Amino acid sequence: MGISVEVNAGDFTRAIDKLDSNYLPDAISKTLKSSSELIASTAKTSHRFQSHTHIGEKAILAEYKRGTLSARAYLEKNIAPYIKRLHRGWGTWAPDEFLYKAKKITEGTILSDIKNAIKKAIEKAGL
Repeated sequence: MGISVEVNAGDFTRAIDKLDSNYLPDAISKTLKSSSELIASTAKTSHRFQSHTHIGEKAILAEYKRGTLSARAYLEKNIAPYIKRLHRGWGTWAPDEFLYKAKKITEGTILSDIKNAIKKAIEKAGL
């Protein structure tokens, strides 16, 4: 009998299947949801406009779309019709762009969270 080495990709393939079907989408979903919430909460505290009623802050929302791997932080005009004007600028008001600023402020944290989620999913899948 000669010397031989067998390579079996079965375990690896099963781990990849687990990663694709369960672990990775779940990890990314949770991270996207928390990321949109982080952007919205940062925008609520980093804007320049003076708030008397806090309705403007209530119009800065986060939304996660289950099953689509997408989430967003957005301005809801039905809560505060003027909120987009504050963001973009209007008349004598200079643009504040607090939602964009919040994304930039939180970008490092979000990227780190995504990397950690992927790493944990890979470890959980046994790769």
